[in-house]
Amino acid sequence: MKEKNKKKWDEYAAANYENCKECNKLKDKLDKKFSSNYLQPKLEQIEESKEVKKFIKSGKLAVVVPMKENGPVIEPFLSKLSTQIPNDLVCVINDRSNQEAVDTVKRYKNIVFIDRDEVLDALDWKKLLKILNLKERPYGKGMTVLAGYLVQHFIAKHTKRKPLWLAQHDAELSTEARHHNIRYLVWGLLNTKKKAHHLKIAKYGRNNEITMAVRSSLLELRNLPFSVKNLKIRRRAKELFNRLSPLKWMITGQFALSWERAMERPFATGYLEETLTSAFIEDRGSNTGEVTVQVVNPNPCLDGENGFRKEMIILQTVSNFVFTLALVGKSVDKWTVKDISRINRKFLNKDRPMAFIPNDENPVYTEVIPQEKIIPSVNMLLKNNLVNEKVMIDLVEKHI
Repeated sequence: MKEKNKKKWDEYAAANYENCKECNKLKDKLDKKFSSNYLQPKLEQIEESKEVKKFIKSGKLAVVVPMKENGPVIEPFLSKLSTQIPNDLVCVINDRSNQEAVDTVKRYKNIVFIDRDEVLDALDWKKLLKILNLKERPYGKGMTVLAGYLVQHFIAKHTKRKPLWLAQHDAELSTEARHHNIRYLVWGLLNTKKKAHHLKIAKYGRNNEITMAVRSSLLELRNLPFSVKNLKIRRRAKELFNRLSPLKWMITGQFALSWERAMERPFATGYLEETLTSAFIEDRGSNTGEVTVQVVNPNPCLDGENGFRKEMIILQTVSNFVFTLALVGKSVDKWTVKDISRINRKFLNKDRPMAFIPNDENPVYTEVIPQEKIIPSVNMLLKNNLVNEKVMIDLVEKHI
């Protein structure tokens, strides 16, 4: 914002707030809440921290990297990570990448590399498809991530080496040597004053403004006419606003969860998985007192840029789902397998039409997008006998 325009806005805002003491109180309260557990380290603090390097090498952190790439784009990330984290704690899950990308990962002998479908074949799809309200196995990033979490669970069980944290990281960061995402996350863990269960990278831009707009719009659901059902939705909408709005980069693919939370979090089949994870974590934290620590990383990540169409679909799908979370009316951390089945059948049962303004002078156009589905957590899958554990142990033994 230009200085002249900023001054005019400040004068306008000041004149309005002066006549609204309640506005000032609410603003101050929310600003304090939203800025808590928000860390802004300098690059030299990250690079010089011996404690961060020691933690990464300690075996307390495991990493899942979903990969759907063409070419050796994962090379910068793996070349950095393979020298920092002990053997078999980094798991790359392949989702139909081309041969050059596959060959790039296979050069790193201390990294576990498994094809997604090898893992998903261990699930009881006859039962699971009923829960998902689908006729055939779904594909999407969330399925690849689920496979990675399952592999990490069984590596820990097989080796009897249980990490304390599980990081999830995109594959295609071409500037990882300067970006240091894993180090920033660990720095946040080691420098927070409260007990954390979620570490998240914070960044401005990245179309976060759009996802924030929909989070603020949730409060309009408070105007629903009174009924017992609507009251539940109204309360849930306010909860979601308060819990999700502090997240500057809600849909980042770079974050870490405590091991316990990683095994408890549900999954989504595609683009919704980061939003669902954030909702689960913030709901759980409201009960346990554990917090999300956001760490500002201003370094450019230069990851694979989404095309215009894909980016708009992601943002609209996320926006729709935020309202779905309110309509469900129940905290994500309280969902059971029965709840997930009901949500897939009742709320996520129809394909959604979306309208888009093109990035040229052509008229508005539409897309009709297949609805995503929610998948139970690793713990839920195991508890309900939806995983063939022998197949998973054999798979882990084969690859480590």
